[in-house]
Amino acid sequence: MRSDKYSLKKVIPKIVNDLIRVGNKEKDGGYVISKRQVEKTKVLMGLGINYDWTFEEDFKKQNINTKIYCFDFSVGLPVYLKSFISSTINVLSLNSYTKEVFNKRSPIPVFKKPISDLGTYFSFKSFFKPEKGNYFFPKGISDTSESVFITVDEMFADVPDFKSLPENSIYVKMDIEQSEYDILEFLLEHKTKINGFAIEFHDLKHFWKDFNFLMDLMSEDYAVIHVHGNNCCGHIPGTEIPNFIELSLIKKNLLSEEEINSQNHKTYPIDGLDKPNLINRADLKISFR
Repeated sequence: MRSDKYSLKKVIPKIVNDLIRVGNKEKDGGYVISKRQVEKTKVLMGLGINYDWTFEEDFKKQNINTKIYCFDFSVGLPVYLKSFISSTINVLSLNSYTKEVFNKRSPIPVFKKPISDLGTYFSFKSFFKPEKGNYFFPKGISDTSESVFITVDEMFADVPDFKSLPENSIYVKMDIEQSEYDILEFLLEHKTKINGFAIEFHDLKHFWKDFNFLMDLMSEDYAVIHVHGNNCCGHIPGTEIPNFIELSLIKKNLLSEEEINSQNHKTYPIDGLDKPNLINRADLKISFR
């Protein structure tokens, strides 16, 4: 039975006609945003990349003048190299191969893993180069500064001439494993410069009050233009609301009056734009009807 406690009424998307998928075209790593945001952006902040920076790469292809600043304390060249060495040792020792055969599974992925890891290493090394305007920092973003974490203000301090950037010139992509609830208020202190967000909100069943508070806060200046449920973790128990949800938001002053007053009651996902995060599972439906 659906619980009355939960509702997605606050995130019914507005109707805009220039939505595009940026990033991975087949699975996790792609987000649906407005083309006008790509065109206006001078600085893209990628908070959390893990092993996938296709969003940043695709964004740059569509606006070559964009400067990319990515932050993630959990990855980087040493991490990718270590993974390659470990997977290579597994192949040479035949431990993983034997285990897969014993469990009657195909051993082919074991042999492919070192190749994939090496590809990740060189892809990262090729993309993140200061001379290309693509920067990577092995730091996490938090509400306090300690150890591998820095604050939002410290993050923006790494962007040269940040204070002189014009209005609506920054776009923020954020997938930082629950830290979104800690830092979003601090990001909104710079809302004049930020034209929009693509955010994955994690574990809504435990952070529902925080999520609602942030939606109320963001609705003052931003509007939701797309919603997608991450099929990794099912629904909030007793509801049809995904436990992990991806939201795309745009600054309201980039919308027409007609767009602001609209409500998109389509059933999501949308063919041609949305893809399941995990390709071996069905995508999660979201209905606002």
